[in-house]
Amino acid sequence: MRVFRLDAFTSLSDATLLAIFEACPRIEMVQLTGHDKSEGKVTGTALKQLARMPSWAPNLKALYLLDQTYKLTASVKALSAARPSLWIFTGETLGESMSAQIVASMDGGADTHTWLGGKIVSISNDSGTLASGGYDSMDPW
Repeated sequence: MRVFRLDAFTSLSDATLLAIFEACPRIEMVQLTGHDKSEGKVTGTALKQLARMPSWAPNLKALYLLDQTYKLTASVKALSAARPSLWIFTGETLGESMSAQIVASMDGGADTHTWLGGKIVSISNDSGTLASGGYDSMDPW
């Protein structure tokens, strides 16, 4: 398996990530997301272990951990420094409901951080379709 992607799964945890990293040596991309109403259960334990185990998932190029706990920063920074060519994306997603769009337009929306080489290299903001500009900045196409 090269790509593992599960969106809006809030019960998946570090144990899920560890199983993927150990069992899928050819994995290139992993994406685990919670959703705008409930965060996922990834706390960073698996990221710390991956940083210490270069033999796990040696082909991993991108890791998306959106709508997870805010306690990930130290673990993400350590993993990003240990694997300087790994792109890591953390932060929040914005719901599609009208109420989510209204709230986002008032409170600044949802931020996503892109990590590379142990540092945040960019911050994207999705302020919803009702905000100034009126587009979803997270959609790449």
